[in-house]
Amino acid sequence: YLDLHKICSDPRPPIQFADNEGKYIFFPCGDAQYMVAETATMKLIAKYPRPVWYRSNANADSHPWADERALLALMYKDSETSYRIEIWDPVQNKKISTMNVEMPASQQRDVPSMHISPQSKYLVVMPTDGKSILSYNIDSGALVQNIKLNTPRPLTKLLDEGLFSNDDATFFIRHDNFVEAYSLENGALIQKISNLQLLKGNVCETFCPEDRNNFAYFGEVNTFVNYYYVSD
Repeated sequence: YLDLHKICSDPRPPIQFADNEGKYIFFPCGDAQYMVAETATMKLIAKYPRPVWYRSNANADSHPWADERALLALMYKDSETSYRIEIWDPVQNKKISTMNVEMPASQQRDVPSMHISPQSKYLVVMPTDGKSILSYNIDSGALVQNIKLNTPRPLTKLLDEGLFSNDDATFFIRHDNFVEAYSLENGALIQKISNLQLLKGNVCETFCPEDRNNFAYFGEVNTFVNYYYVSD
């Protein structure tokens, strides 16, 4: 039983684990802060100003993480074109690095999106114009590559987002009916898979606001799976 009110008068969802062992949780507190607490005792470990976007390497949704470090990437908007990303170890309450990201103003997305690589070597930032990928070294905060996408139109939807496989330096983007794989180390286009069969169920044709296809990779990028959602 987690009594969040011990440390926050206005706890908000989502409540997530801040580490791989589940010993710590983090959650929004009101409109101003993110709280990190010990799961067993609800002792406050750390608190941060609430960011416009965040990413944790303890909440994996596509593959197991290889890095046992607990990391939070917190994104703050300093101006219309300037963002500050702070990488923290929430358990130790220690700042790892800071990235200052300049990008053109765009209506494609509200804020840039972020992805942490499986071994936490790279942070991928996808700017709001949907035309490039920025890869940063998480420990130093240095920009590694600014990769210009070969896609025929900007990435405009969350379903155009990318993901990692078990390969820490390869990032994938699905765009309409094809997938592109990029190297985060040298910026090269590694592979392009075209003519994907995009499936759509009858329910989605009627009720879904957008195409619900998604994708995943397994193993050492040997198997590609494209799947879609249906509902009874």
